[in-house]
Amino acid sequence: MKIKVERNIKQGLFIKYLMSHKEVGVSRLAGSVGVSPSAISHVIWGTARSKGLEEIIAKELGFRSWKDLKIAEARFNHSTKKTFREVCQEVQHEIV
Repeated sequence: MKIKVERNIKQGLFIKYLMSHKEVGVSRLAGSVGVSPSAISHVIWGTARSKGLEEIIAKELGFRSWKDLKIAEARFNHSTKKTFREVCQEVQHEIV
């Protein structure tokens, strides 16, 4: 039986944003650890799990662990939602 894994869009966008900010490329990262770029991409987007690659990605982005990266992602997603809600409320007040 094959298990289908859904992409984790929020995780992928957060990690790709950090990689862009820190100028970390998928190909360079893959080459430095001896795996294919697609293996790195699958972990980034959550369609595959590899504790080893998760830890390497987290450390490359300045986190102590994958768990810390996921905590940062959750806080980022929460703060952007909060900001979006606040903006919507401000716009609604201006319209009324």
